[in-house]
Amino acid sequence: MARRHPVGLVDRPDDRRTAVLARRFRGVGTFPRKRLISRPETESFTSCPAVRTSPSGRSRGNAYPRCASSKVSPVSATHRDPVRLIGERVVLRDWVPTDLEPLRNWLQPHQRWRDTNGPYFPRKSAAQQDAFAITTVAGADQPDPRTSLAVVDAVDGRLVGRVNWYWECQETDWRRIALAVYDPARWGHGIGTEALVLWTGYLFDRTDALRLDFATYSGNPGMLAVGSRAGYTEEARLRQARRWAGGVHDAVIMGVLRAEWMTTREPVATPNTDDSSVANTDPC
Repeated sequence: MARRHPVGLVDRPDDRRTAVLARRFRGVGTFPRKRLISRPETESFTSCPAVRTSPSGRSRGNAYPRCASSKVSPVSATHRDPVRLIGERVVLRDWVPTDLEPLRNWLQPHQRWRDTNGPYFPRKSAAQQDAFAITTVAGADQPDPRTSLAVVDAVDGRLVGRVNWYWECQETDWRRIALAVYDPARWGHGIGTEALVLWTGYLFDRTDALRLDFATYSGNPGMLAVGSRAGYTEEARLRQARRWAGGVHDAVIMGVLRAEWMTTREPVATPNTDDSSVANTDPC
């Protein structure tokens, strides 16, 4: 049987809040409000009904018309309506307090998905990981678009991963995205591909971004395969950029343009009612 490779996580936790949060928030309880990424709102959004999608990103059942005013600012005002993106295998949804303990478990240093999640970067301390879990789950207010969503199994609702995005260069409106499938038992079943399709469609539908991309390395073939299946193109390969663990690897960037996405995918709607694949962070 072929070896399954994890797909990896891209995130940039806010270390400036680590010490305070580690001291103040140890349990599920009451959480602090999330710090929003500030950028002035420039355009309005008319929400569309939620749709169920197939792994290819095509809608099933009653399709909806493209919203005429679907462009929004890169990160606009708080959006309190729950977000729930439904696929066949996974659901991407807002974080809830009961996600805290499972997330804490998956963030432990011994978990296998970490082997391809930028393993050449220093590992965070236990206190930093705990604070990161709290800031991920916490917060009554949510930015629009979301900066992070939980990836849960569509059948049993268990937390299996995470998607997020961050500014690679906010001045030029350049976003970089990430996903992680934490559970090794779910690798090789199309979960990473479906999550990437849902997340990409959501961000293109909720913003006017011209492109999205993720960074990984040649030692993470799982994420490279997921990106290719989801419609991403290898845009850059920095040869022999990562000397690690006795080997030398290429740094890789895969991206997709809005124009390319819209010719092959129907948009993933943003619901306005509630009802390791791993791309690693490359801060260097």
